[in-house]
Amino acid sequence: MRLMPFSSPKYKLILWSLMHFATDGLCSYLVFAKLYPDNPSYAFYVFIAYNVLAFVTQSPVGILIDRFNRPKTFLGVSIAAMLLGYILSGVWLLSVILIGMSNSVFHVAGGKYVTDKSGNDISHLGIFVSTGAIGLALGQTYADSFIPAAIFFTLLIGSYFLMLVSADPEKKEYSEIFTEEKYARYAMLAVTAIVLARSFVGKVIKPDFTPFSSFLIVVSLFVAAGKATGGMCAKRFGIRLTALVSLCLAAICLCLGTANPFTYIIGIFAFNFSMPITLYFANILLKGKEGFAFGTLAAILTPGYFLGVLVSDYSLLMKILTALLCVLSIVAILIILKRINKNDGATLNHDHT
Repeated sequence: MRLMPFSSPKYKLILWSLMHFATDGLCSYLVFAKLYPDNPSYAFYVFIAYNVLAFVTQSPVGILIDRFNRPKTFLGVSIAAMLLGYILSGVWLLSVILIGMSNSVFHVAGGKYVTDKSGNDISHLGIFVSTGAIGLALGQTYADSFIPAAIFFTLLIGSYFLMLVSADPEKKEYSEIFTEEKYARYAMLAVTAIVLARSFVGKVIKPDFTPFSSFLIVVSLFVAAGKATGGMCAKRFGIRLTALVSLCLAAICLCLGTANPFTYIIGIFAFNFSMPITLYFANILLKGKEGFAFGTLAAILTPGYFLGVLVSDYSLLMKILTALLCVLSIVAILIILKRINKNDGATLNHDHT
């Protein structure tokens, strides 16, 4: 069996995905184990500051990373800021700034790198963005133990070392273009609207059953699996079929199946298929500005999340709205897809190695 060369995009994808898992795990652990318990009177401010710094800043950080395009350097800065944020966790404001910005820089640097080295391979995008959800859940669930933090630190430093000592693959250009440039701005607005809707729905959906003890971890596993599987299915079967099947299934399960653990979990799984699709679109619409594309979609998650926080009950009206947003997302995806190379899957079925 031929060993995977250390400079291959697939090898680097594994490293970035492991670091994504560890970075989000550490951020979650530090917030729940250090910042919240040590500063209970400032918990609200920690919550707001962390989410704004970790997500909203990704858009301007993306501009910076596009300008200098030195992902390993930015990765080193991210790790240093994370470690310093841990050391200074007693100074909550400084710590949350360091942790939030560390998270922001890591995600954009990783998104830019994976896009450049894979040629905007939609399956690579799905795998890279998937692992963070698991880290977040584990960091929160086991915040009362130092063992997860030790594992996250080891993975992060070990993967970074392997990244440094292995050669970088060549940047792989991708040929996909948006064929009607005058409508590209509107297409990008549609993509951000899909992401905003997904963030909102992801926050408001709640089960109509009593969650079991490991519910958060199980949900995170299916969120991650949905993102990774969505990218792989889009590459194998095309975006059109993947979006139609997954979002229709999500609409049915999240509207009618929230009383049953199985259908609820399947709905969450299917709902996350669209994540790599929107990122793939954004990279094409903002070609050459992949850091900004990734950061912009991350930034738009925040208003959707905060809107969802305002909804206290996943009522029948919210369930109908969820189904409607799934359908509208399908329509938007199909319209955008029609204007990309005029051929769904034309460049997705190539094996990007």
